[in-house]
Amino acid sequence: MRTEPVAAILERGWCQGVYARDSRGHEVAPSDPSATSWCLRGAIVKAYGETTDASVNYRMMLLDLCDDFKRCSITTWNDTPSRTKAEVVALAKRADEEYNRIAIASNNEEERG
Repeated sequence: MRTEPVAAILERGWCQGVYARDSRGHEVAPSDPSATSWCLRGAIVKAYGETTDASVNYRMMLLDLCDDFKRCSITTWNDTPSRTKAEVVALAKRADEEYNRIAIASNNEEERG
């Protein structure tokens, strides 16, 4: 499943305009080992994959956590010129916490099942 929290990926490096960049600023795939920075969407792809259930669920949860996504996409929100790394990381931390809470509750339900 996921290798590390989305917020931790973004704390290592954040970018705008592409899903991921290498240390020279060139666009790379989010899962590329040379990637050193990611946009929010790219960090989700790195953590969960592109079209996995986990990736889709995480993105849907983000839509519930941030009213801005009622007006724009995750990518557009990340790429807003005034957006800061701190804002993106803070939202990812909230999402990671909520995602983990839901996953734990779901696992507890299955164990009781």
